[in-house]
Amino acid sequence: MYSTRIRTTSFKLEFAGVFIIFILTCILHFLFQYTKIFMFSLVSAINESVWEHVKISFWAALIFALYEYFRFFYLKSNFAFGKALGLLFIPFFIPTAFYGYTYFTTKHYLWVDILISFLAGFFCQLISYLIISSEKKFTRYRMLSYITIIFLAWLFIMFTYYPPDFQIFAVI
Repeated sequence: MYSTRIRTTSFKLEFAGVFIIFILTCILHFLFQYTKIFMFSLVSAINESVWEHVKISFWAALIFALYEYFRFFYLKSNFAFGKALGLLFIPFFIPTAFYGYTYFTTKHYLWVDILISFLAGFFCQLISYLIISSEKKFTRYRMLSYITIIFLAWLFIMFTYYPPDFQIFAVI
């Protein structure tokens, strides 16, 4: 059973993660632009496409998830599944929210884009927390969770340099 103390610690960490992920997202937005270091282009935005904004939110959340795993949650059976679902939510939420509001407003606003980024981190952490703290065990999905996270990371790296010809990859 998940004790109240562990659940409270998990909640505080996941909640703090919302702000840490947002700060990391902001850093990753400009990291490659200011350094021009090739390795940073793998996790940082290289242009102003919606895809690149999804990429930086994903990598920020994954970096924080790795910190959480090695520092606190390496023994938690639901951690991988919770983080995989949280990370999987980001590439669905950001484009849906962005294209949803720009469809109605016919233009994009920086403050709404920033809010969408913040909300992506919030919902990623919320989903993760709900699954990590669940009484139900999702250990049978652990390998699938790792494969999902690795596949997403591979897609973000691959599409950075070989983007398909879709609107999400176009510079806005």
